[in-house]
Amino acid sequence: MFKGPLGGMIYVPNVVNSVKFYKDILGFEFGGYWDAEKCVMEWDKKEQPFYAGFNIDGSHFGIHPAEPNHVVGSSIEFYRVVDNADDYYKKVKQNGGVCTAPEDTVWGARLFMIKDPSGHAWGFYHMKDPAHYS
Repeated sequence: MFKGPLGGMIYVPNVVNSVKFYKDILGFEFGGYWDAEKCVMEWDKKEQPFYAGFNIDGSHFGIHPAEPNHVVGSSIEFYRVVDNADDYYKKVKQNGGVCTAPEDTVWGARLFMIKDPSGHAWGFYHMKDPAHYS
C-alpha cells in the first residue's frame, strides 16, 4: 500500500536559522537550499530561501518559510530512535543545544526533548529493553 519513506515539512519564520539548528546542533544531513531554480549548499542572499531540505535515514525533511496561514511551532512533535539517548544528548549539548536531561519513560524508553528555534519539539530516545525492537 505505502511505498518509500515518509517525508514531512515544517514552516518557520527564518529558514537559515532553522538550517543552522538542524545541521549544527542536531547533526542532520543537509541536502541544500532551493532558490526556485537550483539547489545550493550555501545561502548568501538577503531574502529567505524558498526551501531547505534534510535527508534522515532515507526520509526527506523540509523547511519552508512560514506564510500567514501556517502554524509555526508547537502543533506537532517529532520522535527519533537513536542508538543511545544519553550519548546523543551529550553530543547535542556539546553542539550548543538546550534540551531536557534524558529520563526514563513509563513506556520503557530513555528520552530527552529539544525545541528548534521556531518551537517545533523533537524527542530522541532508545528503548531500554532491546527486545522491544525484535
